[in-house]
Amino acid sequence: MTERYTYIDRNTVNYEATMEDPKVLSRAWKIRMPLYRHLEKNAQMMEYKCVEFVEELMYGHLRKRSN
Repeated sequence: MTERYTYIDRNTVNYEATMEDPKVLSRAWKIRMPLYRHLEKNAQMMEYKCVEFVEELMYGHLRKRSN
């Protein structure tokens, strides 16, 4: 995977990621999107703790069960 961050202006960064894996993908896969700075008054960056397998904890009950 290749990631690229391009500075657009003081409040915007363009994010681009390209995934290339011929063993898994039939062709390269790319995503591109702008990332914007929060301009709200008194906005704060909050701590974020990554929890392994959180998707299973939160959404596991939605998985289709096989009988």
